[in-house]
Amino acid sequence: MQDQNNSLRTHALGKFSDLLMAVAKDPAMIVYLNNQQNKKNAPNENFAREVMELFTLGVGNYTEQDVKEAARCFTGWQINKLGEYTFNEIDHDFGTKTVLGKTGKLTGEDVINHLLAQKQTALFVTRKIYREFVNYDVDEKRVAILADEFYASGYDISKLMRTILTADWFYDDKNVGTKIASPVELLVRYYRTINIQPADDKMLMITQNLLGQQLFNPPNVAGWKGGKAWIDSSSLLLRMRMPLAMFGYMDSDENGKDEYEDMATMGKEEKRNKKNNKNKFICSADFTKLAGAFTENDTDKLSTALLNSFLQTDISPAQQKVLMEFTDKGSKQKQVQTQAIHIMAMPEYQLI
Repeated sequence: MQDQNNSLRTHALGKFSDLLMAVAKDPAMIVYLNNQQNKKNAPNENFAREVMELFTLGVGNYTEQDVKEAARCFTGWQINKLGEYTFNEIDHDFGTKTVLGKTGKLTGEDVINHLLAQKQTALFVTRKIYREFVNYDVDEKRVAILADEFYASGYDISKLMRTILTADWFYDDKNVGTKIASPVELLVRYYRTINIQPADDKMLMITQNLLGQQLFNPPNVAGWKGGKAWIDSSSLLLRMRMPLAMFGYMDSDENGKDEYEDMATMGKEEKRNKKNNKNKFICSADFTKLAGAFTENDTDKLSTALLNSFLQTDISPAQQKVLMEFTDKGSKQKQVQTQAIHIMAMPEYQLI
């Protein structure tokens, strides 16, 4: 998984063709999709199917025969004892195959290049990027235009992202605050904003598990579903309780600690010692830098400034009134700290 993460980081803003080829040859992909067992006398279709279904064409744009023939092309793609990609000629089918109308003694590389030659691949990938960075509700006409440009650029991901992120429509009201932050995005926001440091680092792993996204451990080859799948009645409540629990605004019996312990995959000995670790989820943070960014805001304007900085959507007057009631007016830093923590506990904070 570390090798695959390195591949993603290396090629994420390069050419999609390079990214696709690198990921296809990553040990994680070959092992997970059983291509280690894909041999000329016993083809395994898992790898070929997912390359088409999840990473290039999408469902409905290839046939079962295409999958069978492509599987033959990928025979011999394996990893060695060091966990490195290797091509095993003995297990490769050197016969003639036909994939998506192309016939010949095709190799796995030939199949990938042929998939990239299909404009459907550009459309499929662009739609995924649009859903991830713009809006779950896809504007198909806009995606079609972006996909044409993506295809014409030779699958230049950097160029596609620059086009999207600098477009006026990217900042339309309908596209702002429509994305539900993933658990990792949520935790990263805490780190970037106030540099949280849990009293026990184990809680970071436990929190990832509870919220449904453990780094380097996706549920399947398709990854996490994202979108509304991140939120249900229990996970939303947990997300809203977390900031209050982290800074002691809920007592040890109500800060979700028992819930964290019971649901997490912890050892029996740790569970027996729960009562001795009730404050494990308490965090330290640096609010100095954050407070320094709002020194010019008067007390009566501070909440508005913080809300505009933290949230993508508006809140009701009633919510703003409650926020003011929780404000510690002892000092400017205390005002910023208490308001920031309670803004983080709002459901609107989950939207980015």
